[in-house]
Amino acid sequence: MIRLALVLVLTLFARQQAQQPYGISYRLGMPRPASHLFEVTIDVSIPPTDQTAFIDFQIPKWQPGRYSVADFAANVQEFSARAQEGQLSWTKVDDQTWRVQRQGKPNVTATYRIFGNDLSGTYAQLDVGHASYTGGEIFMYVVGHKPDPVDLRIEPPPNWRVINGRTERPNQLEWKYPDYEIMIDNPTEIGPDWTLDEFKVDGKTYRVMIHSRGEEGGRRPAFVRDVEKIVRAEIRMWGTPEFNNYTFMFHFANDDHSSDGMEHLTSTQIIEPGVLAERSAYEGAIRTTAHEFFHAWNVKRLRPAELGPWDWTRPAVTRALWIAEGFTQCQLMSAEASSMAAPFIDAALHRQRTNLSNTSLSYYLKGELIALNLDLLIREKTRGRRSLDDVMRRAYDEFYLKSPNASYYLKGRGYSIEDFARVVSEIAGTDMNEFFARYIRGTELLPYDKAFQAVGLRLVKSPASLPYTGGIVIDQPNRQALRIDALRIDSPAERAGLQEGDVLVSIGGMPVTRENWRYVLNGFKQGDRVPITVQRFRKNLDLTIQLETPEVYNYRIEEEPDASAQERALRQAWLGGN
Repeated sequence: MIRLALVLVLTLFARQQAQQPYGISYRLGMPRPASHLFEVTIDVSIPPTDQTAFIDFQIPKWQPGRYSVADFAANVQEFSARAQEGQLSWTKVDDQTWRVQRQGKPNVTATYRIFGNDLSGTYAQLDVGHASYTGGEIFMYVVGHKPDPVDLRIEPPPNWRVINGRTERPNQLEWKYPDYEIMIDNPTEIGPDWTLDEFKVDGKTYRVMIHSRGEEGGRRPAFVRDVEKIVRAEIRMWGTPEFNNYTFMFHFANDDHSSDGMEHLTSTQIIEPGVLAERSAYEGAIRTTAHEFFHAWNVKRLRPAELGPWDWTRPAVTRALWIAEGFTQCQLMSAEASSMAAPFIDAALHRQRTNLSNTSLSYYLKGELIALNLDLLIREKTRGRRSLDDVMRRAYDEFYLKSPNASYYLKGRGYSIEDFARVVSEIAGTDMNEFFARYIRGTELLPYDKAFQAVGLRLVKSPASLPYTGGIVIDQPNRQALRIDALRIDSPAERAGLQEGDVLVSIGGMPVTRENWRYVLNGFKQGDRVPITVQRFRKNLDLTIQLETPEVYNYRIEEEPDASAQERALRQAWLGGN
């Protein structure tokens, strides 16, 4: 018994030793911007009682808010490690981990360069005009010590300034963070020519950073005022936020391809491919602002249990992105399944052919439609006394503000789907588990008729004016051949025997091109059996496709002329934002 007690004491002592925090400091340099190479230095101080033989430095495979694998390790080069007495040996133990042999040294310094030339919320960009990064794509962490406090010093080129959501004073170059996760939740702009505007709402400071690579057309003051309107509207719904400062970071890239929006605890980064002077870029940035600022509550604080702290060696998988993303804005995939598929459909690159075009749906859109239905049904069941807003406020209060801390990352705890269903039922005053079973875990069509009837409206369906395709999807337009990229499941084209990879040669005996194939197909009418020739494995194959009813429809919402007084009153309150 004494021996067993001694073993337990020694085990607990060993665990306590292993949990002792390291001193971890980062330095970020960019001495040659034209090379697109950031230079990272990590200084690690190890307690004397820690006798581990090695330290693992690891870079994440993905970024918070973007759930697909990005493999940032691919851009790491020239890794080295040293102690005060000289170089230390190291090995690459897997695709994202560098193992440094300590040789008993109390201080270890790792250095590396990392390439970045993509302006996005996932990747970093360094060029002669500026630097932009989020964190996870740049900074390795010390394995086993992500909860430890970290310091960061940025060393910009001459005359370049630094701004991020944690900036507290002009010309700041040093920051302290409570842990690694908070440090990398922090988009940062470094450059000579960004602008900064501020406004206050309820005593909180909001900053609008704009990095423009094109004409602004004098629209910046109006743009800042529109951002303020969004802030005020969302605070009316959620209540006063807990942060004291929040930074909107806008990039008007003027490159016709960079486009993104990414949420963070005290900031958001929004990228438009055009310039502020253009109406489309202006309005696109404002729309994205409304979405991303809402995430300051929903996702970043009120969060599914799987969203922080994270295992950076594999993508996060949660059933609740339809809430986390969709509420901020389908026959084969439920809302839960689409959330679980995020690593494959959230801006993911595919090195193999997939059937995702037939099986996947957007958890953004599906979540938004679920939110619409829930909101109207809750209003109907409570006779207008409650709405989905009350669900979100109750969940934020219960899981984030008042729950005991579940980890070092943030206060409160993440919620489960079951937690959320319970809160919905409590607010609605009735059991809503059947709704979750049928429309969220299941794939049944959402109850639009019942939901819209609650506010005296109806959904009307009509064939779209889009050209008929028979279920054929053609691949990228930069290829000369008219190659079939995908076929809609159980479509006329699939039943005719066409398959992915076939090249369209003729329809109805007429040769077709990328420009005219839809026009030729639409020259025939519903019920016609149309000869179609494709090339497969360098041989022509003659098939026949039978045309059916159009597969794409338009939907519009109309007032129900026989709506009751109560339904009209609910509609007025709903449209008025009450």
